[in-house]
Amino acid sequence: MLIVVEADPPRRFAFRWVADDGETAGPGNSLLVTFELVLAGNGTLLRFTETGFRERGWQAATLEEAYQDHVHGWEHFLPRLVDYAARAATR
Repeated sequence: MLIVVEADPPRRFAFRWVADDGETAGPGNSLLVTFELVLAGNGTLLRFTETGFRERGWQAATLEEAYQDHVHGWEHFLPRLVDYAARAATR
């Protein structure tokens, strides 16, 4: 389940999400994902963070596995935002 915790278009967007169906995302049981857009020269810099892994209370091996799984996932999806943003800007 996902819950938006902050939306400040076009600068910042943050949400919490928990993989367990039916559970409401909140501090301690979810991860917090934040996207922040910052002007940088003639372009825009995306600052991305995902926090809350340690707060889940997982054992070290589970925490590391979940963290690495998310790193690989975001490495797949974040670069695709560049093309998406370029297409959206021309509409």
